[in-house]
Amino acid sequence: MRFPCATRHVLVDTLGLVLHMLVTAADVQDRNGGILLLSSLFGQFPFLHCARLAPLGWRTSAMKLFADSAYSGPIFLDAIVNVMPGLMIEIVRRSDHARGFVVEPTPSRRNFAGRVIDLVTDDPVLTALAKSLLSVIAVMTQEIDRLTKRVLDEVRIEPTCRRLMTVQGVGPFTALAFRATIDRPDRFRRSRDVGAHLGLTPRRYQSGETDVQGRISRCGDELARTALYEAAHSLLIRSTKWSALRAWGMNVAKRRGMARARVAVARKLAVILHRIWADGTEFFVGPNEPQRR
Repeated sequence: MRFPCATRHVLVDTLGLVLHMLVTAADVQDRNGGILLLSSLFGQFPFLHCARLAPLGWRTSAMKLFADSAYSGPIFLDAIVNVMPGLMIEIVRRSDHARGFVVEPTPSRRNFAGRVIDLVTDDPVLTALAKSLLSVIAVMTQEIDRLTKRVLDEVRIEPTCRRLMTVQGVGPFTALAFRATIDRPDRFRRSRDVGAHLGLTPRRYQSGETDVQGRISRCGDELARTALYEAAHSLLIRSTKWSALRAWGMNVAKRRGMARARVAVARKLAVILHRIWADGTEFFVGPNEPQRR
């Protein structure tokens, strides 16, 4: 799949479910992208290699890779032999002159267990293992839902969390994590100190005339820092409502990249949340948004 500045290489199973995906630059040829895709797959999951599946009784001779015609050519075929010997490759040329394959959507959580059982029905060993794992997943999911409901009920009656949630991107978990970590806003004389307390400010090494600024320190509570980072991601990527904060973050992303913009917005969110908590005010997203310092 090609985009204006990138190409996405997708590996799916015979049911159309996504197994692995790799994004490369648009100028990378498809055959080279396919080699990188399989190398990444077997590097991340080495147990899928034919040499490791054969001792377990798997029929490695029956493993076949179907590739689009864009991946044809001796360079791709020779490279696959080096990446995974024994893998059979068949180049598919569609008769309707369409390009690419159809990727089926991932099954929902409600249909996941039934889909897994359907896939392993022919193998009694895998069926027994899948049922055990699915029972564990079902219990964990039930307990997670119960704990999530408790968190939402707690946030619903907590006035400070409700005010913090007026900020774009800040949800119940981010508000509660920030509330529990800071505990008392009067501990900080300035709101800017909260970012340093949560490890969202750059490290600095100073000696004589040397002044080196490095990555963020990552000190303090990791849960609150991660929650603020995810809130910044939600504000920049998912939010469609304008605010001065989002406009500032997008300008940082254009200059320094999206990764640094998320960190910068997370640090500014920490400052804004502390100021809202200390002043007892709410966040406004309109053009007359008050300045928070």
